[in-house]
Amino acid sequence: MDINVSRLYVLKISLQESLLLILKISVSTLFCKMKTLLFMTACPHSIILLLRCG
Repeated sequence: MDINVSRLYVLKISLQESLLLILKISVSTLFCKMKTLLFMTACPHSIILLLRCG
């Protein structure tokens, strides 16, 4: 019984960590896209930034 509980706990932790990682990646991607958009409106040479952001 104890083994199953600890296994579930570890699974829960790893699930939370992977969700946090996905959230971090999506937030940084969104931030980069917003930055690129702002840069495009401010400066015509925005291709370099687009290439850097991916």
